[in-house]
Amino acid sequence: MSEEILKALMQLFAIIAKQDVGLSVNEREFVQNFLKQQLNESSVKEYLALFDSYSEAAKPKKTDDGDPEKEKKPRLTS
Repeated sequence: MSEEILKALMQLFAIIAKQDVGLSVNEREFVQNFLKQQLNESSVKEYLALFDSYSEAAKPKKTDDGDPEKEKKPRLTS
């Protein structure tokens, strides 16, 4: 699987996971298991870290009054 496709999948998984209140252990384990089926151990760690990064970036930030701000979507890098 190409690097571009894997990066896009990590971003897609993060967007889907953020639909809930937060990232659950089951969602992260799903992504990890998917990666283990496709890649070697070092690549799994790399792409799981990318997923974590996208998941963090996808969280809505709170303003001083506690309301979530409009979120910014993480951008794919080539």
